[in-house]
Amino acid sequence: MFDIKIDSDFIHIALRGFWSAETVPAYYNAKNTAIDQVVATGTSINDVKILFDIREWETQARNVTEMIDALDDRGIKAAVIAQSAMLPRKQSQRLAGDNYQFFGTKEEAIAWLKSDHS
Repeated sequence: MFDIKIDSDFIHIALRGFWSAETVPAYYNAKNTAIDQVVATGTSINDVKILFDIREWETQARNVTEMIDALDDRGIKAAVIAQSAMLPRKQSQRLAGDNYQFFGTKEEAIAWLKSDHS
């Protein structure tokens, strides 16, 4: 359903499949734990960088999207590698809001994260 890894440059989050209502809080807690680990190293919350890969994430059910929509993203900006199919991409863009930038390739997303995009 999701994988979260931290390296020296980014928090990498891969979202996959069709989620249940139980997946959302598990994901949110895991994501916040990763963010807190990066902040604990002395990185400002404003400098935390997340690279999402949602190419294998399905269009989600309404109850799941409502739960995701209610989550606090802590103001972190992120690059998202998105699927090319219209419906899942549009749903993901709506759920992401203004702090996330969408890209078609990993290379474009990483280049944006490494640039001064503030």
